[in-house]
Amino acid sequence: MNWGVLSAGPFGALWIKGLVDLGMPPEWVLTKPPRPAGRGYRERPTDVEACCSTLGLTVVRTSSPLESVQTLVGHGLDALFVVDCSFFIREPLLSLPKLGCLNLHPSLLPLLRGAAPIQRALWMGFTETGVTLFRLVEEMDAGPVLMQRRSPIDESDDMGTLMAKLAMLSAEMTVEFLRSPHSFIPVPQEGEPTYAPKISNEETRVDWRRGAFEILCMVRALSPRPGAWSTINGKRLKILKASIDHQVPRGLEPGDPYVKGKLPGVVCGDQLGLILLEVQPDGKRPMPGESWLSGLRSYDADCRWE
Repeated sequence: MNWGVLSAGPFGALWIKGLVDLGMPPEWVLTKPPRPAGRGYRERPTDVEACCSTLGLTVVRTSSPLESVQTLVGHGLDALFVVDCSFFIREPLLSLPKLGCLNLHPSLLPLLRGAAPIQRALWMGFTETGVTLFRLVEEMDAGPVLMQRRSPIDESDDMGTLMAKLAMLSAEMTVEFLRSPHSFIPVPQEGEPTYAPKISNEETRVDWRRGAFEILCMVRALSPRPGAWSTINGKRLKILKASIDHQVPRGLEPGDPYVKGKLPGVVCGDQLGLILLEVQPDGKRPMPGESWLSGLRSYDADCRWE
């Protein structure tokens, strides 16, 4: 079977690594060209290119997937997997492969169509999600379904751990499909679609007027990147891991600091507390909340989270 991959982002990189681990590496991979990134705006290859380089896979940079596919395989392509890649795929590329262009989307479609299904599932407090293998159409994430698999969301999961689990599940589904592609009959999606838009910068700032569980879900959804953040005494701090405290000192308002044992806590809008287990000061590496607290001159009523 002649198949290839068009992918760019971190989910795609983890999926490709999973394929290699399962003994089903792609013959070739198309990815986007490098883009300036970081404080120095140096050109940085995509996550997929970096992954393929370490795995010894053939990777081709492209700004025109149709032309690149035609150059690589002409019209003898059976399937093109388009995974975690922001190219908008249209005809005639959609119909060029015999089995179509296929996508692995980390949600149970039609739930959470869009760019950020993993983050939104965590943010919304889901206890279950999954992966959908479907055939691409021009409407976003609306094509017929070939296969779906469910996956529980553990209380300890964050964006990083859940992405890794769903990427591996996606790799297993890909191998299953490639071994018997004609066993899977595409069926229309059923149910009312919901959407998972990309996380905006404005959304990543913590509002301490909200409830502790909602803020905890936000922290999990944004960890390790980009990170939920707040400021204390004018200094920005990312919150990477946290837990809920049901016994908060009386007389405190949302945004007030307090200490629980050796850990920093913050009062939330429902009068529960958020205990900061792992944080990242601006410009520094992640550290335990206890270490961050021990480095402060004070953490009392004169401090304020905003």
